[in-house]
Amino acid sequence: MTKKNEREMLLMEIKARKEVIAKIINPLHRLKKQADKKLQIRKDKVAASREYDSVEDAHEMWGYGAITDDEFEEIKNMLEEGENYIENHISPQEYGVRILEDFLARLYSEINSFEFDLRQLRDSTHNT
Repeated sequence: MTKKNEREMLLMEIKARKEVIAKIINPLHRLKKQADKKLQIRKDKVAASREYDSVEDAHEMWGYGAITDDEFEEIKNMLEEGENYIENHISPQEYGVRILEDFLARLYSEINSFEFDLRQLRDSTHNT
């Protein structure tokens, strides 16, 4: 492969990745907003569960019909897990954000690698 062809290939790799990044950024921001809302809802639920001193208190409210079975189970989990509940029960949106952020990080890393290779190619061309 000639240096010109190699340079063109590296530039294409860089441009293609930048194009993908440009297309992903806005959907990522929208998904991040949704994920942040889900996280806040979870934080609010944990804060609300603190109105119960114990699982027994929540069970008593369930017995009076003040909360549903699902609410009781969720309150029980929140009381047992505490702050870990927030981290351990992520939403699909939050997980999606992680996936996209990991993907973008790989793309940025690849761009840096291709740009490094391009500089090396330029330097070797100028030195010969």
